[in-house]
Amino acid sequence: MLGKSIAQGACVSRRGLVRVFAATGCVTLSGCFPGQGIGGSGQLESPVLSVLYEPPVGQAVPLRVPLPLSVFSFAGGGSSEWSGEMAQASDVRFSDIGGVAVGPDGTVYIAGAMANRVDRVRLDGVIERFAGVGIRGHGGDGGDAREAIFTNPGRLLVDQKGAVFVSEPERVRKIDSGGIVSTILGDGQPGVHGDGGLAVSARTAGNAGMAIDGGGSLFVAERAAHRVRKIDPRGVITTVAGNGRAISAGDGRQAVDASLNQPVDLDIDTEGNLLIAELGGNRIRRILIDGVIETVVGVGAAGSGGDGGLARNAELSGPQGVAVDSTGAIFVADWNNRRIRRVSLDGSIETVAGGGGLECEGGPARQTRVDLPVDVLVTMDGRLLVVEDGASRVRLFAPLLDGEARGQSGCDAISPSGAPGAATVASTATPASTATPVPTPTSAPTPPAPTPTPASTPTPVETSTSPGVAEEAKGSTATQATGEAMSDASLPVTPSAKKSLRVLSAILALGMDEKSVPFDPTFDFHPGEKVNLSVTYSNIADGSRLGIRWLAGDSLQATTETDPQLAREEGTYGFWFLLPEDAPVGPWRAELLDGSRVLLGIDFTVSRGEVRSFRPG
Repeated sequence: MLGKSIAQGACVSRRGLVRVFAATGCVTLSGCFPGQGIGGSGQLESPVLSVLYEPPVGQAVPLRVPLPLSVFSFAGGGSSEWSGEMAQASDVRFSDIGGVAVGPDGTVYIAGAMANRVDRVRLDGVIERFAGVGIRGHGGDGGDAREAIFTNPGRLLVDQKGAVFVSEPERVRKIDSGGIVSTILGDGQPGVHGDGGLAVSARTAGNAGMAIDGGGSLFVAERAAHRVRKIDPRGVITTVAGNGRAISAGDGRQAVDASLNQPVDLDIDTEGNLLIAELGGNRIRRILIDGVIETVVGVGAAGSGGDGGLARNAELSGPQGVAVDSTGAIFVADWNNRRIRRVSLDGSIETVAGGGGLECEGGPARQTRVDLPVDVLVTMDGRLLVVEDGASRVRLFAPLLDGEARGQSGCDAISPSGAPGAATVASTATPASTATPVPTPTSAPTPPAPTPTPASTPTPVETSTSPGVAEEAKGSTATQATGEAMSDASLPVTPSAKKSLRVLSAILALGMDEKSVPFDPTFDFHPGEKVNLSVTYSNIADGSRLGIRWLAGDSLQATTETDPQLAREEGTYGFWFLLPEDAPVGPWRAELLDGSRVLLGIDFTVSRGEVRSFRPG
């Protein structure tokens, strides 16, 4: 039925199959190169803009991930604070990790959001600085990425040419194979404007995971805008999924008319469909080749049940990552459940890593503690790389030899067979010849810490989606005039002296309508309107107290500050502020505080206009 596709065009996906998308304002698919489309004229009706934009090259298909898996250290979790100097990746300690990606030569790239740089792990297991000087800001486009300035780099993606794409909150940067950095999406200000124009001039909000199709289109999940957008090979941006309403709804409809709740990661399956990890919706959604969206994993309610049954009937709790292998199996980083789950082609779901308490090399993955997995990646040689947000490390999950783990006291482990080479992942585990056991370590494995049940862990969804529910559940009252935090100071705090707080997202939006649905995040507010700031964080230090400071005017003088609230180990805080009728117009900033320390600042604008009480329509 390709000739009847609503897009009337197609291109070969990164998985080597035909992929069709709905295109607004085009006869043929804007995601294909001019002349590449099939089933159409091969030319775009909309004007082709002349821009210096080199489209990415689609990715190869990773191998099947054999089960069961064992776990090995890869990067982070060591004893030495990573300073940017060359070292063994498994020996260093990160303050946080925003994302991970693998290049076609096997090089692994790791983003440090708080460090404001991107590092890389070579095939010999040595880590070195790849991009960023470690200062938060923006600068260096057109020059060496090592001398550039980045703002909280998060999710990463590498194309077949070795170009690295770096997701920043309000930009996407590209580092070409020669190490030159440029901005390809966003002007640095949060917003949702710019569809139909050049991506570099558009506004974007809360960029997260990315994916590339074979036609050279780059897809970007915009968590704060609740959308997925596409940059076509001409550098033009459009929205392909999400209407901006922060709810999970619209299955069976065109994806552009449906609603997404915090899309955070993307991948393309073996049929050319786009998979979306929906953090706030506790689902994995899928956009079919005809542009229709459906749910493939999750019922929408946070929970951990469903293993052994159909994935559609299972529960997820804050899915942060999604990846696919060559068989079409879907791997999900189930954040709050502290598990990696797998959906097979028959639609059944199982846990393949996490849920246990082991903390030693080579242990069976299903008996291992996985500490808040925030990203999952299938390598070209059929292994998994998992970013553990709670431990600020990357670990390698490799197939067990002969289906067994053996060779290490306590875990009976053996190293992954063979050293990975090009188009694979370099393991920092001790190299060994085939079936040669790793020498027994001198120290015994550390006894596992108790693993909290999923129900006791706050789901990382933005409180702005349902402030009434969050407020009632926490037993607090929001003081609009002062922006009092909605929290529960009586909740216990887990000591984490070695950790530094990591902000997963900060979403600024207008107040809610009568259905508790936030307005589009325009980041332009009017006097008399209520501003909502939702902050999702982890790695909180013992005794930390979070507060918010609102600043106004060209000199950004403080207007008010909330009373700090004792923070939980991880979760979401919602802050309210009612702009007074005489609020000064011009630049404003909301600063998140840990005591007197500023964790982050979000700039927005106040301008004259009527107070918007409810979302139209």
